[in-house]
Amino acid sequence: KYSSKDIDRIIFNQWRGAEAFHYYMLCQVQLYNKKFKEACKTVMRLTLYEKELGSEEVYRLIALCSYLNKCFKICSYALCILQNLESIDKFRRLKYKELAESIFLKFGPKNIDEKFFKCPNEECKQLVSEYDIYCKNCGNTFSGCVLTGASIFDHHYFKCKQCHHKTKKSEVKKKPINNCPL
Repeated sequence: KYSSKDIDRIIFNQWRGAEAFHYYMLCQVQLYNKKFKEACKTVMRLTLYEKELGSEEVYRLIALCSYLNKCFKICSYALCILQNLESIDKFRRLKYKELAESIFLKFGPKNIDEKFFKCPNEECKQLVSEYDIYCKNCGNTFSGCVLTGASIFDHHYFKCKQCHHKTKKSEVKKKPINNCPL
């Protein structure tokens, strides 16, 4: 017999896998279409799904997206994580180190063309980056738009009645949808 808590956990875990692959595929489509800024916003959400996708896969994709979007601070962070993963061999660790050196001899660890917003938590006055998925000051986690992958910083969104995932109203106006993007 399963308790209601066990059933909730099982159902939640199935949604996590669906979310993980949804955002992963969305990021791949954005990269393919050369929408590097959108891909960079989406890929940051994948850090929530390291268990489902694998840490190395997530941080390699973060490094790629952030490099293409000229977010060298994020790229530096991802490459540092990759160099310190215990699950990788010495050869790959060395390759990540060489890659980091080749990038950061040319570019400083600074994100180009980055926008900041006030944290949606009214008690927090911190500014958060458009690439953040949570506030580093108060710990408030931002929901992701399942249509774009970007964090939602305001209360202007639609919520699916079935899966309860959110989509920005501004994005639905750009390209109307008949079904939940997830």
